Amino acid sequence: MISLQMGEWHISQGLVGFYRIMKQANHKVQVKDDGLQLSIMDLEMLPESYFHFFLDKYSVLKRDVYRLEQALWRFRSGKKEAKKVMDDIIKSLNDKIGKYFSDLAAAQEALSLGEQIRKSKEYTLNLEEEVSLYCQRIGTKVIHDKLTSNYFKAVVLGPYFGQVSFLNVVKNDLNIPEQVELFRKDYIVPAIEEYQFTQLLKTAETEQEITQWLEECNHTHLTKLKRPFKKLNLEQMREYITNHINRCSFFDGFYAFEEYNEGNFSPLALSAKNAINFTWEGRGNLTIPMSAIAKLILFCAPAGAVISGKKSLFVQLEGTFHELLHVNESYALSKEKNKVFDEIVFDIVRETQQKSHDTLIKHYLFLEYESDYSSKKTLLDYLILTPAICKLFMEHHVLFTKLSYSLRDSLVHEILRHRDPKPLLITYFRENIDSNFISSEVLHAVLIRHFYQRYQKGGINVAFDARKESDKVKSLYRSGFYVQQEIGERKAEQVAYRLLNATRAGDKQMFMDTVMRLYISAEKRMPQLLLNALHEDELDFPTVANAWIAGLISKKEEKKDEQK
Repeated sequence: MISLQMGEWHISQGLVGFYRIMKQANHKVQVKDDGLQLSIMDLEMLPESYFHFFLDKYSVLKRDVYRLEQALWRFRSGKKEAKKVMDDIIKSLNDKIGKYFSDLAAAQEALSLGEQIRKSKEYTLNLEEEVSLYCQRIGTKVIHDKLTSNYFKAVVLGPYFGQVSFLNVVKNDLNIPEQVELFRKDYIVPAIEEYQFTQLLKTAETEQEITQWLEECNHTHLTKLKRPFKKLNLEQMREYITNHINRCSFFDGFYAFEEYNEGNFSPLALSAKNAINFTWEGRGNLTIPMSAIAKLILFCAPAGAVISGKKSLFVQLEGTFHELLHVNESYALSKEKNKVFDEIVFDIVRETQQKSHDTLIKHYLFLEYESDYSSKKTLLDYLILTPAICKLFMEHHVLFTKLSYSLRDSLVHEILRHRDPKPLLITYFRENIDSNFISSEVLHAVLIRHFYQRYQKGGINVAFDARKESDKVKSLYRSGFYVQQEIGERKAEQVAYRLLNATRAGDKQMFMDTVMRLYISAEKRMPQLLLNALHEDELDFPTVANAWIAGLISKKEEKKDEQK
């Protein structure tokens, strides 16, 4: 059996992908606490299962045909603009069909039906029948598989691996069985033979067993060992391997005959000639050594991610491989239900809360990344859900529900990036101050930021009275509102810009001078909590300032709602 342990996130993603591929093929893979345990049969089954997985997941019927049927439904409902959407989808499909299937009868029928549909200007029952028949022709196996494979190779696998093996554009004329066989030759055979060689090196009783095996193997790098092994005995062969062949950087117990480069995992790898900082012993001719089995597992990585548009999303965590599988399956199911990112995070946190308090010690790493292989560019975002942030989401989830989607999503991302949300709140203020936005929304965001800072400093064991802290912030909000009632909404908005500038710059003196003048002109007594902002004894300056400004520009209707 071949034991593969999870490790760095892209290896873990590859293992999750391998598991998902085999699960869809109804083939059970042995799962261990630290990874997967595979057999030779598992590897031999992978090529067909790999293609079936991606052909099903990115089926042209699930993508273009579904969009076509949705556009037809809108057109039937009287939305004339939907007809242009239908025409564009059909033109795109017909261009591809005409390019690859000039002699196929089903393709010719599809082309003819597509033209008839595009010529129709009004909805009729005949149009409905033509679209239905057109979709059936698109679903013809040879057409479906060709259009689907071209899509997932270019859009899904291409950004990960470029044009290696069957992904090379010169291989586009190969049918699916031919591409499966090429995949087997390039990825499966080397992985199996490297494993067999490693085992043979341990168990062989004579050097002839090894030399004979090398004569029969197909592995390019292994066959190169025939020459140095020619005059060596068994012990000398083992010594030669130990001294001259690198070990795999990703899986223990495997020899490395290849190097980690952009053809193996483009988002994190460099071409060998550009990887000067990663060379071993300063030789400049070798990057990170890797085995064929690691190369194969990385080739399964796209199946382990949730791919939305151009972005790949994966969750790495501290824990067992069972937990890693579960959290990524939960993430994938939530995405299929069209849940937004922050809702998915809150679902994961709620599930953590329901299990046991012990799970709070885990850290979740959310990875969002996209790659452009042609320009060798990757945008990678690490979002870390620590136990402290986990507690923030659990204890104060209600506050997040009072925010608009755009503010909530941005705030969650800032918190998971471990950045102070202060600039976000000030920018949101400035962009919306002239509109009829709900300023109490900022009040709730200010409270979230304040509690976030508390948990960041004290961790999950920090003790404070959340209700008392909330009352302090809300009293500042009310105090700002009372001043606005005296000076008027128009003047309050004008002053708010100046106060926001002072808050952004951290200029406490300017802020306090401006606020004091407002209280004097309004003939109101300045609250002690606001005076303490200079010393930040109870609340930090941005919390005090933003809460007070939110009250200053609030509306009467908001005040009534807040009181209720």
